[in-house]
Amino acid sequence: AREVQAALAEAGLPPQAVQLVETTDRAAVGRLIAMPEYCDVIIPRGGKGLIERIAAEARVPVIKHLDGNCHVYVDAEVDLEMALRVTDNAKTQKFSPCNAAESLLVHAAQAQAFLPRIGAIFAAKGVEMRGCPRSLAILAGLPGVVTATEADWGEEYLAP
Repeated sequence: AREVQAALAEAGLPPQAVQLVETTDRAAVGRLIAMPEYCDVIIPRGGKGLIERIAAEARVPVIKHLDGNCHVYVDAEVDLEMALRVTDNAKTQKFSPCNAAESLLVHAAQAQAFLPRIGAIFAAKGVEMRGCPRSLAILAGLPGVVTATEADWGEEYLAP
């Protein structure tokens, strides 16, 4: 929330417009989601049970996810070293949270440079990569690379 508040202040907007509610008290959460006069929108983060509860009980607008399926996109104009660090961290820092990366989308202009390098990093850490035919051709020879199925694009793996 601090980064968002700093960006709001820099833009001349009230930084207090965004708040982080740190309590995990279920009763407090229940009260907050029923107070549209004090809260414009809630963006919950947590497990599937929490998100389902908030979606069912909220009287405040909710921006939500249910199952995690976070994407990393590597653009044509990317800093390649930064993209490697961000992608590695997004997938391997911790596998279990709902915000762990599950899908990697790479612009065609960066595919030849990026995919073999991230593929080697992931292979060393036991991460399986599932790819489209173009990606598979670029990743040929690396261990742990398999053909993606249609179901893979929406799957939450929570594992390497």
